[in-house]
Amino acid sequence: MIKNVISLLTISFISASSLFAQTILSSPGLYQDSLGRVFIQEKLPSYFFVDTAGGTKLLLPGDKKYANPMYFDGAGSHFFVYTNPANGEKYKMKIMADGAGPKSSLHFSEGLSVRYKNKFYCEKGARAVITAKDDKSGVSSVYVSNDGIAFSPVSNLFTFDKEGEQKLRMYAIDNVGNVGDTTEAIVVVNLEATINMPDIFFDYNSSQLRESSFIELLNIVELLKEHQVVRLEIVAHTDCRGSAEYNLKLSAKRALSVLRFMESKGIAGSRLRSKGMGSKTPVNRCTKGVTCSEEEHQANRRVEFKLLPLK
Repeated sequence: MIKNVISLLTISFISASSLFAQTILSSPGLYQDSLGRVFIQEKLPSYFFVDTAGGTKLLLPGDKKYANPMYFDGAGSHFFVYTNPANGEKYKMKIMADGAGPKSSLHFSEGLSVRYKNKFYCEKGARAVITAKDDKSGVSSVYVSNDGIAFSPVSNLFTFDKEGEQKLRMYAIDNVGNVGDTTEAIVVVNLEATINMPDIFFDYNSSQLRESSFIELLNIVELLKEHQVVRLEIVAHTDCRGSAEYNLKLSAKRALSVLRFMESKGIAGSRLRSKGMGSKTPVNRCTKGVTCSEEEHQANRRVEFKLLPLK
């Protein structure tokens, strides 16, 4: 963001009744659009000069003891009124103080399978564009970083033609120099990708879902309602404690409990299938005979959603 810059604003008023009849001297942090609207960075200290009909430039408000920079008290519309001492006419000016940068986002034009939070699951060859939106002065430029590479200006469509996971980071700058927040999108190119859900919990030694799991499951329900062609396999896992046979049966019951919950929220059973894996595929070192913490065991007690091929 631009800081410690003083903006000189030259204003040539055409008539007392003309609200936007001013000519702006271009300066960092200052922008005038095609409609004649004037935008300025909200926190920028600024001096304002008036070029009166007689050609004399007066510093607003006109007395030397007030010749300090002016500051805006917040974003939004601000009005200045100046009385010409030569003829008593009042001149008006409106300035929009802009205090927020643009918001950037990733949009797919083709090949997107499903989106969950900031993760996009797509097919090979999918195409996307990064866009930015600014409610005041408008977007000046958009930048992107792909998998840790230095940020560079966005110039064209992205084509995802390589399987695997890519991390995009993006931000935009508006016309008065405000820098928007950096947002992150993870693109997974794999039609059979897996969405891991660590926040789905069951009572101990039970297939009964805890209420604390409902929020995450409802997110998946909304995802399926938004993407009607998507089908999911629900895969449940246990930790290594207990016999392998018992854990396999327990995990199958837990996966079925998740399926029944989603059916109760309006998702057709034909779009879902469930599977129990027991303790066969831990995500850490905790296998039979290894001493582990409760947190490590909890990491293995998980539910995953596998994207099935589109029909």
